[in-house]
Amino acid sequence: MDDLKKNIDLISGYLNSELKKKDREKVEKLLNSSEEFRNMYEMIKTLSEQGNPGHLNDLVPSLKQMSLNMFRQYNNTDKRDRQLLGLPVYDSRTIPLPEGVRPSLTSARRMRYKFDSMEVEISLNPMTLYSFEIIGQIDDESHKKNYSVELTAGARKFTAETDELGMFTFSRVPILKYRLNILAERKIIGMIDIDLC
Repeated sequence: MDDLKKNIDLISGYLNSELKKKDREKVEKLLNSSEEFRNMYEMIKTLSEQGNPGHLNDLVPSLKQMSLNMFRQYNNTDKRDRQLLGLPVYDSRTIPLPEGVRPSLTSARRMRYKFDSMEVEISLNPMTLYSFEIIGQIDDESHKKNYSVELTAGARKFTAETDELGMFTFSRVPILKYRLNILAERKIIGMIDIDLC
């Protein structure tokens, strides 16, 4: 049994209050000492709360892929910016649909990212063979709704402002790899990498 599956079993048991005292203490120690374990815990906790597939072992391949994507994003980010990266907690391309849920008729992709004090949900909708529409919503604990959002790829830069519901839209952006920056009072407070390729 590999370490990832063991950790998923431990987290699942911890969330469902099924662990013996020794294993509970092991989980709490890992939560205090390992950022990677904390990130996995947050991802699994969010998936459980949202009612995604109940049997967490079914998620092992998806969690491996999300962990690999997180690792790549982390390594491709400047050291001083790493704390600004959003933690991916859901990606419709990776996580299987819950039983009984019909897939969308469009090829839209939905993603959710968690930051210290906010969550960002993003929907990527193909518009043409060469462009996408990006719709997002920022939900934060302070209920601050006036954010600026920048979408950059090399010299290309698109900007948007959030509305009263924290929503923003980029219409017909070319298919590229982007960095989405979330700004409050002209300061970057969050970053997400989006690959439309």
